[in-house]
Amino acid sequence: MKIKFWEEAIEDSLQTIHDIATENLGALCLTKLYRPLKITLNPERYTGARQKADLAAVVLQDVGVSRHNGLLDALAKGLLSDAHVTSARILSINVSDGLLTNSVWWNKEPGGMGGPLRIEAEGIAIGTKPDPSYPWQVASFEDETSSPGLRSPKFTPTPPDISYKGWWTYPYYSCGQKKWILSYSVAIPPMGRHGIRGFLSIDIDISDLQVNQCNNPNRYEILSYNQHLRQFYPFVRNLKLGEDEQLRQIEAFHSSHKCHVHSMRCEYRPVVTSVISSAASLTLGPNGTGPVMQSLVNGTASGPSVVLAAGSALQTVVNGWTRGAYQCRCKDGFYSFRHPDGFNGSIMEVAYQEYRDNISSYYKEVFVCVRCAPGCATCTGPEPCLASYNWAFR
Repeated sequence: MKIKFWEEAIEDSLQTIHDIATENLGALCLTKLYRPLKITLNPERYTGARQKADLAAVVLQDVGVSRHNGLLDALAKGLLSDAHVTSARILSINVSDGLLTNSVWWNKEPGGMGGPLRIEAEGIAIGTKPDPSYPWQVASFEDETSSPGLRSPKFTPTPPDISYKGWWTYPYYSCGQKKWILSYSVAIPPMGRHGIRGFLSIDIDISDLQVNQCNNPNRYEILSYNQHLRQFYPFVRNLKLGEDEQLRQIEAFHSSHKCHVHSMRCEYRPVVTSVISSAASLTLGPNGTGPVMQSLVNGTASGPSVVLAAGSALQTVVNGWTRGAYQCRCKDGFYSFRHPDGFNGSIMEVAYQEYRDNISSYYKEVFVCVRCAPGCATCTGPEPCLASYNWAFR
């Protein structure tokens, strides 16, 4: 039952990613500004940012969140010094009535060219209760002392062998920022029984992560990955899947491809959206806008993009948040007469969904690899590899 629930969570998350990447949002951004996924993300990459947030929370717990208005601004802006953090906010709330007594919210300047920007949001206006629709907002400012064992469904369970002062959210898409975000929130207990409770939260832009639905990368897949990029951009040098690129892949989506495992192998095919000519052109917008050369090789430029690898003068930009960014190829000993180069992952995803919903059986009948004739190590068709024994001409 637990395995089935996890599989459904992955499929639901992949569908959300597909809807956002193809701008098939419907009323999503009209009624809800945030769309969370149902999968957890390994936050190890952002340990430094979490530690800074925990330290700031300790400072606020010692000095109080209601006496130092300038301190709140200084701490929030200081959290933006981390390369991964794009937003930081600190709230103070009256325990007795739940109303905000103070709030600060700072964002990095888009593109990182200017100084931080102070945000005045209606959802954290002084004299009101915090807007509960924020993905990073803790209900009733719960913490370990006031609500033992209580966890908001907005936050992922903390690993049993790791101690955090706060909680990580599930990954979510922000319609306003057009980015994928991961937030870390810390509740700060009041100094007295009926005092002012604090709350600190940071946002991390995870738009540079990649949805690789194939198995954990191995040497063969890395070589295939590099060959795929060079196929479209042979003039871009030094393309390789390094350790940092592997860390960018979301582990929860590994092995979620729809290739038939007994007869196919999955090859990761990142969606290359464009090539830029210099580091000065890295301010690429979510829709592929900016000083770039559009190429749209095997996808659209919608959705967040990231610089994947660099050559001497050109850099490849990849939209990592894409469902079906892979190719299903027949294993040795199998063939597909109509699709000798394999099956596109996006098509396999749709075929699998229709098969699961009892709409069509193409997934099991058409998008398949057939076993070669006896004696064939490899083949491109049903032709035999062994001579048949003919009694008449023996």
